[in-house]
Amino acid sequence: MLTKTKKWLVAFVLAFVALLLVACGEKTPKQVAPEELTISVDVYVGDKVVLVGGEMYLSVEVKPENASKEVEWTSSKPEIAEVDANGKVTGKKGGVTVITATSKLDDSVKDTFEVKVLESLNPTAVLVAAMDSVKAQLPKYVDDDIELPSPANTLVTVEYYDVDGVKLANNIYRVNYVQDTYVQLECRLAYDGEEVKFPVTIQVVSDVEFNDFIAIEEAQAALDQFLQTYKDNKITADIDLPMTLTELYEALEDDTEVRQEVFLSWKSLGTHLVSIADEAAVYHRPNDDQNVRLEIVFLSGDNSGISRHDFVVKGYNKEEKLEYLLENVLIIPEEIQGQNIILPIGDSKFRTTITWESDDADTLGINGKMNPYLEEEKVVTLTATIVYDSSNNAFDFEEIIEFEITVKPAANDAQKLALDLSNQFEAEDFPHYFPYGMVEGNKIPLPFEVEEGDFEGTEITWTVNEEGLFDEEWVIQKQYLRYHEVLLTYSVTVGDDTATGQVAINVGVSKLDNTMYIGGNMYSRSGDQDQPWDELHQLKTSDGPNGKTGSNLNVYGWSGFTTYVDIDGVRYQWFHAGWYTSHADDLSKLTLTDENAIQGGLLSVSGHGGTNRQTLFVNDTDEDLKFPMAYHVAEIPENVTFELGLDKNADGSGLDRNGMAVDAYYFAMVADAEGKVIWTTGDTKIQNALKAQMEEEVGEGNPYVLPDYLEVPAGGFMICTRYAGPIGLQKIIFKEGLKFTIEKYEVAPQVG
Repeated sequence: MLTKTKKWLVAFVLAFVALLLVACGEKTPKQVAPEELTISVDVYVGDKVVLVGGEMYLSVEVKPENASKEVEWTSSKPEIAEVDANGKVTGKKGGVTVITATSKLDDSVKDTFEVKVLESLNPTAVLVAAMDSVKAQLPKYVDDDIELPSPANTLVTVEYYDVDGVKLANNIYRVNYVQDTYVQLECRLAYDGEEVKFPVTIQVVSDVEFNDFIAIEEAQAALDQFLQTYKDNKITADIDLPMTLTELYEALEDDTEVRQEVFLSWKSLGTHLVSIADEAAVYHRPNDDQNVRLEIVFLSGDNSGISRHDFVVKGYNKEEKLEYLLENVLIIPEEIQGQNIILPIGDSKFRTTITWESDDADTLGINGKMNPYLEEEKVVTLTATIVYDSSNNAFDFEEIIEFEITVKPAANDAQKLALDLSNQFEAEDFPHYFPYGMVEGNKIPLPFEVEEGDFEGTEITWTVNEEGLFDEEWVIQKQYLRYHEVLLTYSVTVGDDTATGQVAINVGVSKLDNTMYIGGNMYSRSGDQDQPWDELHQLKTSDGPNGKTGSNLNVYGWSGFTTYVDIDGVRYQWFHAGWYTSHADDLSKLTLTDENAIQGGLLSVSGHGGTNRQTLFVNDTDEDLKFPMAYHVAEIPENVTFELGLDKNADGSGLDRNGMAVDAYYFAMVADAEGKVIWTTGDTKIQNALKAQMEEEVGEGNPYVLPDYLEVPAGGFMICTRYAGPIGLQKIIFKEGLKFTIEKYEVAPQVG
């Protein structure tokens, strides 16, 4: 066994022997510095190109071959590309850098290698990135000359131009301060044969620490805080609007000092929900919750800013709608005796539909009619089904409500008869519609005694709630054009008892109460009337002004002609003025050519043409007629001719656009004998539409022929709206395929 001392001795001897063996072996050669060093590329994509994030591997070749290859790698622009100790190059951002390899044994021996770093192989992508780079570097405020930014990618060239297209030398913007203002420039970036141009804005100020723009930003921030409560909740009432930054801080109970006043101007983009008036946002409660946007302009000095805020305007929820209906529409009595009740089938506010069921229709029907001859008291349950449809289905609902009604027999025979008559007067043959001027005459056919039954021969007496409407013989004395409802009250006496009832009738020419009325002198084009085309007070003084009127000029009353069309549940009814009326057989003014074309102009009773008033042409013959059409010749090319040569009046004078002719400078529609629109250019001027059509057929600049007439079929009619016509209406009702109705009434003398 070896002792510890002997073990160390053996180890020492072995180590000594090993050293002797090494000393006796080959000598290690001494490293030689290279005389020449060349960088070579091991792996790369493209010609000395690497992408951002990509890699390139470099190595060196030396002379002599046995020289040391140990080198130190460096990059002239490591922010563009960096290189590690092994020669691996990594692209960092677009640009060019120089990679140097230096011998570690002799720093005078080196080589360089230029590397181009690309952001993308797509030039457009590079330009987009460069544009973002420039925008990110733009200063917010400028108060002195400044060199405008270049993109981070040095391969992209940049130039700046002012609004006049003058290039800024060395991309330096030189400040010529007058006031805080915006300056618009154009930046042009070029790369690899492609270019992009985009506007840039700098804000030139006297003080970058505080200026008009900062004042506006302070006001915008304060307004954001002021409006946040309404944005977090809903608009449920009028809002007092701050009109200055000072008022904003006061509303916020903020004692921040106002360094410069800022003025606010408010605008609503949904005035039917929130309107701006008297420094307040006026709340108009919609049926359902709706969104509205308010636009606020801030003014500081000569500069402005704008903010837009969206809100929810509170409408009515289901419970609130039902509460309103029960309080204002579904007013159903718990007990009735000898009377009918009104069962509404809808409401005008929420436009609900209401249908009814009765568990005893013989006693009280779903039309609200009671059995006049009921002998004993009964209890009837009426069931109302309420359906609400909204443009937003989330608010739709259906609700069923029951009403229990005690129905008692009529108290006496007079009440029974009055109730029976009420039911009879609901029939279609009762004159519920009786305007002045119908062909049936102007005496309303009211029944003045009971004609059959147990009470045959009983006298019926009548009164009306409008004084002067009828004379003693019940001949109507007034002519209304708008829908005009009056109440007739009838009375019957049986024995010692008298009972009464009422019937509502319409004595206006318009048959519907939701009619959009058209007529009168349209020069005014008043924008704030209740209805924008309604100036019927000019045609009939009995139809008073509708809202604010734009003109009080008379246009010689109503002609007796009315035309109407129903579109999406709305009736548009036109009452045509009677400035003058003439007929084609009046040979002193008009002649008929061999082509059935009406030749000649037409003058009014005052001796001049029809000026700019709209015209109704009615063909009540059994032949198609051609009505002359006059163009605004200044807008017609010289190489255009007209089909029939109807450009002269019967007396040889030039055809007047404002006389008998259709005015091609404006709009028209033609309807056949059934009232169907068969031709129109809508809200495009006739001559513009016809010119465009012909130029498309023959080619622009080539000669062509224009029709100088519009043909109206037998029994048909035509409406031409001139300058004084209802602007904007043509887009709605002048459409091919729509069905019009034309009616003629006797015209009552003007009253008042």
